[in-house]
Amino acid sequence: MIYISAPYSHTSKDVIAYRIKFVQRYFELLSLKGVVSITPIIMGHVLYGRESFNKIPYQFWMDMTNEYLKHCSELHVIKLRGWNKSNGVKVEIDFAQQHGIPIKYIEETEIK
Repeated sequence: MIYISAPYSHTSKDVIAYRIKFVQRYFELLSLKGVVSITPIIMGHVLYGRESFNKIPYQFWMDMTNEYLKHCSELHVIKLRGWNKSNGVKVEIDFAQQHGIPIKYIEETEIK
């Protein structure tokens, strides 16, 4: 199973929408190839805009992602603008490195 990572949080709703679009497309591309993948970004995004979204602590999301990631065979990091400044992406990369999970970096231009 492939874990898909990308930056999510941003002050601009347009930037978040742009990021979601790329994550959804990459998930779709993997699915069309028969590759099982998971991405908490899409799962968590269903709560975006709901009152409960801001009540869920950041640590919950990190614990959840680490739980999923430890069951994955690879981490794919989509290098959208800001990926290297994202705390969440950094935590996922660190976790993968500490647990010997191979990491593949995906350029934005590879997702069509």
